[in-house]
Amino acid sequence: MHTFITISILLLTLMYILTVRKPRFLDPNSIFLIFNLINYLGTLPLLDYRYKSDTVHFYFLSIGLIVFIVGSVIGARIFPVTEALYLKWKQKPYVIEGGHIYKNLVYFIIFISILLSILYYYAVGYNIFLMGVMNLITGAGEIENASTLRLASYNSKVGGRYLFPGYINQLKNTLLPLLIAFIWVRSNTLKEKMPMLIKFASLLSIFFIFGTGQRGAFVLAGLMIGIFVLISSEERAKKKVLLYGGGALICLFFLSSFFIGRNSNKGNKTLTGNIQGLYESTQRRISTANQLGSVIGFRKIMY
Repeated sequence: MHTFITISILLLTLMYILTVRKPRFLDPNSIFLIFNLINYLGTLPLLDYRYKSDTVHFYFLSIGLIVFIVGSVIGARIFPVTEALYLKWKQKPYVIEGGHIYKNLVYFIIFISILLSILYYYAVGYNIFLMGVMNLITGAGEIENASTLRLASYNSKVGGRYLFPGYINQLKNTLLPLLIAFIWVRSNTLKEKMPMLIKFASLLSIFFIFGTGQRGAFVLAGLMIGIFVLISSEERAKKKVLLYGGGALICLFFLSSFFIGRNSNKGNKTLTGNIQGLYESTQRRISTANQLGSVIGFRKIMY
């Protein structure tokens, strides 16, 4: 029964992407479905159906995916976005807010986000990414006790202090990078000179996001910025955005992973060994680690 449901979901997903979503593959619906399918397929090998909780967990995941796909198909039939409508929307001139009040508000939020992020890391006492860069320059290698430092920076049970990390994360992980990206796109669209302070803020934003070792937040911010930039870019510039932007995202992700010791091949300190270890640990994080946490958590809820 479980195998039949799983195969049915895979077939439904394939039919959905190849028929309903084919003209616009990388839209929110398809991205949401792909990420949830990765979570679904990674969870299945970890389930033990001798536990009632795991059986319930399986049906919850399966029903959620089926309902989403069926609902999307019905929505596409009731409110169809035809190729003609899509091309009509695509050919419309790109308009970006150019008012001074809006611009000043964006700058104000950027300033507040930077100020509070600096105060946050001052209270924490360290920035993991900055420590990693300094270790790389001096040849000291990975950060010692990186996992403890990472947890202590935002977990009051480990660090002993509550520094409102949830609120700060909204600023440094979401608002700050997205608003900086908006200023970059706005300046490029309106042919304005990019302020040097925004260039400096862009660098600060990278240190703020990675400062607590939160790679997931960086990936989400990178995806949101990438989609926004791709939508607002000219056709000839999109390949450069994908090439340079994607390359920078991958390099920074693996660099941060190296700093916090997420290397499954610690016995091999060569460059090839480090790259292989980082790849394996990242693959395990995407396909297994998060899914295992959900299985354990579901069992605790049920019992």
